[in-house]
Amino acid sequence: MIGWQQAVEEVFKMQKMFGDMINPGISMAEAACLKNLCKDKFGFSLPEEYCEVLRCFNGIEFNGYVLYSADADVLREEPQQTIAGVLEMNDTWHENGEFKKYLFLGESSLSWYVYEPERNAFLELDLPSGEVEKEYMNFDEMFSEMLKECIS
Repeated sequence: MIGWQQAVEEVFKMQKMFGDMINPGISMAEAACLKNLCKDKFGFSLPEEYCEVLRCFNGIEFNGYVLYSADADVLREEPQQTIAGVLEMNDTWHENGEFKKYLFLGESSLSWYVYEPERNAFLELDLPSGEVEKEYMNFDEMFSEMLKECIS
C-alpha cells in the first residue's frame, strides 16, 4: 500500500500542474483550538493522526476527494484554497441523528470517511445511505486508501 505521504506528493504535483494552491499546515495552537471546539460541539476529540495531517497541510481537495480542513474561524490567516471545514461539515451531517456517532473527516462523490470514537474505528461509509463499506485499522490506512483512489 502507498503511504499517505507519498500519495500526497503525487496529488500536490498534479495540483501544481493545474495551478491549484496548497494550504500550508495549521499551527499547534490552531490544532488545539480546533480540537477543543470539536470536543465542545460534538463531545468527541478529533483523532490525533488527523490533526497531524492538518499540521502538514490544511485539508486537500482533488479529483472529487476531500479531506476536510480546519475551519476558517480557527485560522489566523485565510487559506490559499477554500476547503470545507471539519466542524462545519459535521454540523451539516449531524442533522441526520443517525450520523451523530461519527466525526466526518472527508468525503468523495461515493463515500464519507469517518471516525467512530465509541469504537475507535475509522470507516468508509456509503454516501448517501451511511452503510459501512469498509473498516480501517487507523486513520493513516484510511487516508492512504482515499488518496490512492484519488490518484488512480
